[in-house]
Amino acid sequence: MLKKEKGINYELTARYTIIEAQSLNLLLNIAKKMHLALFDEKVKRVITFEQISEKLGHRSSIVTKRYIGINQDEINKIEDEVCL
Repeated sequence: MLKKEKGINYELTARYTIIEAQSLNLLLNIAKKMHLALFDEKVKRVITFEQISEKLGHRSSIVTKRYIGINQDEINKIEDEVCL
């Protein structure tokens, strides 16, 4: 589904799908489509959690993570070690 969307960057991780879009409206429309698409697959219950992060003047957090050398395994390890 995300491959067909124009104007976004996305990354699939073990726990999340990270989507970056130029507008909040586009992002929310994509989240809605993803949520409703599961019902087309005959799923009886869908729970969707959204976390929205905005940073003015920042091009792409996905590119930044790659640039500074942070990979998903390191992020997962830190998440497992942090107790919230």
